[in-house]
Amino acid sequence: MKFLTGITWLDWAMALITVVGLWFTWRQARKATTAAKAAEAAVTTTRSKLIAVDLANEFRLVREAIQDVEAATEDNNPEVAKFVLVQLAEGLRRAVTLARDTGSPEVAADLLEKLDNASRGASTAKAELSKRATPGKVRTYTGALIVQLNEITHYLVEFETIQKYAVEGES
Repeated sequence: MKFLTGITWLDWAMALITVVGLWFTWRQARKATTAAKAAEAAVTTTRSKLIAVDLANEFRLVREAIQDVEAATEDNNPEVAKFVLVQLAEGLRRAVTLARDTGSPEVAADLLEKLDNASRGASTAKAELSKRATPGKVRTYTGALIVQLNEITHYLVEFETIQKYAVEGES
């Protein structure tokens, strides 16, 4: 016990204070870890809700663009048709990108494929309209696309309705 002769009561007190300080540090670190995990879960949940709202809004805008394409086709107005076909193609691409994003609500794979195909169809129809100086009837270029879009519209309305009630249920 010769090695203990130089230790005073002050040394023992400092050792005890050090141990208590380490315990408090460990406890705070655990609390911080728990808080960080809770914050991460909250961020993930909030991000998912925002993506769902964005996706529902994008689908609404796509439906409006579909109506505009149909109106331009009925009016046989190639300039308006070109403009709304660009809007439609971009809206469909944004919707597909949002739907494939991590945290987005479940969107059926077949719907994503239909949206992708419709986006390509809208771009193709716009390109075909732009190639010709006098394109003739707009329906010639948008006819097949409108059939696709009518089928898609049903899915979009259904998704929007589901998301609307999901968001209202969380409020």
